[in-house]
Amino acid sequence: RAAADAAQDGHPETVVKPHATDAGWLASRAGTTCVVCGAAEPGHAHTATESVSTEVIERCVGLYRRVVETVGAPISGMATEQSSGPEVYDELLEQYRRATYLGDANGVLNWDQEVMMPEGGTPERSKQRGAVSAVAHDLLVDDDVGRWLDELEEAGLSEEESAVVREIRRQYERKAKVPTDLVEEISEATSDAHPVWREARENDDFDAFAPTLERLLDLKREYAAHIDPDADPYAVLFADYEPYLDLETAERVLERLREGLVPLIDAVRDSDTELYAVEGTFPESDQLELTRDALGTLGYDFERGRLDTAPHSFSTGTQFDARVT
Repeated sequence: RAAADAAQDGHPETVVKPHATDAGWLASRAGTTCVVCGAAEPGHAHTATESVSTEVIERCVGLYRRVVETVGAPISGMATEQSSGPEVYDELLEQYRRATYLGDANGVLNWDQEVMMPEGGTPERSKQRGAVSAVAHDLLVDDDVGRWLDELEEAGLSEEESAVVREIRRQYERKAKVPTDLVEEISEATSDAHPVWREARENDDFDAFAPTLERLLDLKREYAAHIDPDADPYAVLFADYEPYLDLETAERVLERLREGLVPLIDAVRDSDTELYAVEGTFPESDQLELTRDALGTLGYDFERGRLDTAPHSFSTGTQFDARVT
């Protein structure tokens, strides 16, 4: 708008012509200095024998839609009260983003508990993580999410948008079967278990951790039963991590690997090949230095991540804040 105001006086008029990019035509034939917004970009001409890329068209559609939403004037082919598909998709995506942000925040709370948090902070941290998990769960299983998903079934979405809707629906249908209070309890119990596990590990005392582990297993069995009471609980839980790879296929792949790898390893051991192995106990500072050098070789961005020590190594975070131990 600022560019248009600087280039003209008076009121704009609509002129229809074949090529949105030919501002010179308007200047020479209509006597109008104009600002043109169209689908063409460098390398994307659209004449009788050339066509604009779909990516450019989609960006322009989004731009036009925002203009319409700002001005409030309906345009043929754009989202109106009769065609709310794209608007519903945006609402769905924003709701899912909010749930994802809460999940990311919960990951930071977990990282802090395992790396930085003082030992006495566990009771409060467990409640914090439980509350965040519950709110994230409620956002994803909200009635509006189910309604938006239904409305988008026949909305004529792009291939990418359809894939997003399919994945959100998969998560929605699973999570909607699980009570929020159970989600909160699992999160709290997992956080409570960490200091118990750490102490048992340091003392090499599994019996000290066994009751806590049994409680976690019971909660996970209850979780799986809500999703599919007739299925193997482990298969249900496996689908949380490998949604498009069933447990039977995974077991078959692993069995084939075992059939090939075990004889190979035995053959290497029985050969005259001299094996190289690093054995011994090494100072934590040396391990950190080696790991930092390795991360540097891989191009790890320390402006968007960090390296710390933890009883058990893990990685967590997003593309903006990826943390490793």
